[in-house]
Amino acid sequence: MGKAYFGLNFLKTQSRPEFCAHPKKATLLLVVLSLPIIFISPTVAGEGNNRVSSVTWSRTYGVGSGHTSIQQTSDGGFVLADRGFGVRVLKLDRQGETQWERDFMPVGYVDAEADSIKQTADRGYIVSGQADRYATRLDALLLKLDRRGNVEWSKTYGGPADDQFAVVEQTSDRGYIAAGSSESGASQIYSWLVKLDRAGNIEWQHRYATLGWTEAASVQQTFDNGFIVAGKAVVSNLGTVAWVFKTDSAGNIIWQKGYGLTIDNHAYSIRQTSDGGYIVIGDVWRQGQYGVFDSSIALFLRLDALGNIIWEKTYAAGNVNRPFSVGETSDQGFIISGGASPRSDGSGIGGPWLLKLDSDGKILWQKLYGDFSDFLSSVVETRNGGLVAAGLLSGYWIWVLRLDDNGTVNGCSMGTPSGALLNDVRLGTTNNLTLTEVQTYQNIVATTVNVSGLTPTMQFQCASLPQAESRDGSEKLRGKTARI
Repeated sequence: MGKAYFGLNFLKTQSRPEFCAHPKKATLLLVVLSLPIIFISPTVAGEGNNRVSSVTWSRTYGVGSGHTSIQQTSDGGFVLADRGFGVRVLKLDRQGETQWERDFMPVGYVDAEADSIKQTADRGYIVSGQADRYATRLDALLLKLDRRGNVEWSKTYGGPADDQFAVVEQTSDRGYIAAGSSESGASQIYSWLVKLDRAGNIEWQHRYATLGWTEAASVQQTFDNGFIVAGKAVVSNLGTVAWVFKTDSAGNIIWQKGYGLTIDNHAYSIRQTSDGGYIVIGDVWRQGQYGVFDSSIALFLRLDALGNIIWEKTYAAGNVNRPFSVGETSDQGFIISGGASPRSDGSGIGGPWLLKLDSDGKILWQKLYGDFSDFLSSVVETRNGGLVAAGLLSGYWIWVLRLDDNGTVNGCSMGTPSGALLNDVRLGTTNNLTLTEVQTYQNIVATTVNVSGLTPTMQFQCASLPQAESRDGSEKLRGKTARI
C-alpha cells in the first residue's frame, strides 16, 4: 500500500487516475529562480459577528505538496498543514500574515507529511499523517502541538507493513479519533479506526474487512458520541463501492452501506449535517477498452441518519473530476472543493473548482480558479460567512484564498463560472456486506521530533490596500491594485 497523493495531473501510464503533486526537491531551487514573482495585496477589514464579505486575499507560502488541510482558529486566523521537509504547519492571522511556520520530522524516519490538522480545545493543534521509515514502510503519525507550535507529544503507530492515518479529530472527552488504513499483519488493506486518549495512547482500535479490501478516508464523531466513517470497500460481484458505516462509541458497527454507479466508486469525505443526516463526497470511475480507466465524475450523496439516500448527484467539469472536501454552511447548504483535468485532446474544463449547493443539492454558484496545474484540496466556511480555501498554485506553492460568500477574491481576476453540470442519478445501494473484524498488530511508539523554524516566504498574489503610512514613514498602496 502506498500513500495516495493528490493533484490534478492524470498519469496516462496508469490504469486508474492518480492525483500527484510531489515536487522533486532537487529541482526546487531552479524552479524558484525561474518563476516570476507577482505581488497582490489583501483587502483589509475588520471581522465582527456579522457576515463580512470584504476581507479577501490570495497568498502563497513556500513549496508544498498540495494536499493542504486548513481550519479557521479561535482567534480568527487560520492554521494549515502540508508537506515540506517533513510535516509543515503554518499559523496565519486573519489577514493571512504568517505568525509562525515550522517543519517537523520524527527521528528515525526519512520523510513525513500531514493529511489533516485540527485545533484542539486547549487552542493547540492535532496533526495526522504518516512517516516513511527508510522507504521500507509507512507508519501512521500523530503530532500534538501547543498554540505556539511547540511539540507536546509525537507518536507513531504501525506494524511491519504500511499503516497510515488519513484524518484525526478531537472527541468530546478531549481524546481523539483517527481513521485510515492498515496493511500490517495481513495480505490486504483494511480500514482502521483508532480511539486515543488525550495523550495519544490507544483506548481501542478496530480493523474492518469485507471479502476484499477496505480503506477509511474520513471520520467524524456524531451527536450520539458514536462515529461515522466513509471510504471504499471491495465487494464480491459489485466491484468497489463508496462505503459508509456508523459505529457506536466503542467502534462496533451499527449499520453500513455501499453505494455505486459503476464497478469502481469511492467516498472521500463525510460530515454529519445539522438535521442528523450526512453529506458524502466521492467519485465514480469509468472504464474504457480493456478495463483501463477512461474518466471519472464527482459524486455527492445526501443521506438520512440511517444512510438512506435523500438525493444523489454527479458533477463533471472535465474528463477527470475529483472532489476533495465538503462542509455544511450556515444556511444549511454545502461548500465543496475539487478539481478537474481536461480530456487528452484538450477539450473540457481543467483546474480547481469551488461549488456551493443549497440543502436540496441545487447549484447556487460554481467557479474555477487557476488552471490544471493548480488545485484546492480544502475549503471551510469562516465564522463571518466567508470562505477560506487552500491547495497548490503553479504545481509548487502552498496557496490560500480568503473569499467572500460568493467565492470572490476582491480585486483578483479569478473565480470564473465553470458552466459544468450537476446531474441527478440513481445509485445502486447494498447493505449486504460480509464484514469481519481483523486482529490488530499495530504498535505505538513515542518519537522524538526534529523541529525546524522557517523564515516565512509569504507572497501576495493579488490585492488592494487603502492609503496608509508604514512604520518607517513610507507610503503604502491602499485602495489600489499593486502588481510588481
